[in-house]
Amino acid sequence: MDKRTVILLNGGGQAPFSSFHRIVRFFKKYNYDVICMELPFHGNDKMINDYKDVNYVEVFLNEFYGLYDRYNVTGVLGFSLGGFLILNALNDKRFNFKFAFVLGCGLIITEKEKQIMERFSTTEFFENMKWDNYMLKYNGQSWRKLLGYLNELIKMEDQIFIDHNNFVPNSDTHLLVGDKDKIINIELQKQFIKAKDKIELYEIKDCEHFDYFSKSWEIQKTYWKKL
Repeated sequence: MDKRTVILLNGGGQAPFSSFHRIVRFFKKYNYDVICMELPFHGNDKMINDYKDVNYVEVFLNEFYGLYDRYNVTGVLGFSLGGFLILNALNDKRFNFKFAFVLGCGLIITEKEKQIMERFSTTEFFENMKWDNYMLKYNGQSWRKLLGYLNELIKMEDQIFIDHNNFVPNSDTHLLVGDKDKIINIELQKQFIKAKDKIELYEIKDCEHFDYFSKSWEIQKTYWKKL
């Protein structure tokens, strides 16, 4: 049997694989290759020039398709910014996954949620967090520069947020939304999904935006075992 591949996309400001330890172990157990793709603006500074003055999502999808076309990609999983990028891929006819899991993002984002997301990508939000101290220690001012790019990106809504009215997913899509996640209005997602095929929503109890990898693990594992 050919080796199958899963691609993981982390959230904005996260290092690859930083939240995916259990997921990687699970898929490796079942003989999958696991790839974690560095998000645009992340990684080495030289990558930033690739996205300057261009359409962020378009450039990302072209790079993403290169991985998809090269490997036997069975499924994808993305959190937060990575999830929004996967939703864009699911609306692109070049891709056809067996399954897609998106955590901490939504198909409908209102102005209220956008304002909260903008705050999540500011220096003030991260100050005094252990993560901020860690990133400053190992990445210096590149970390501050990254937050600035992410903040600008969120303000450009035509970039990462999909047009939900024209969203026709090419694969079975599993949307995991925390009931206490301030950047996702779960009731709006429920209303929209009722009229769509191939989309299933899971409500994660007592789950805020940064809780998904601990609170949703059993749901993910149960589904993947069926595969």
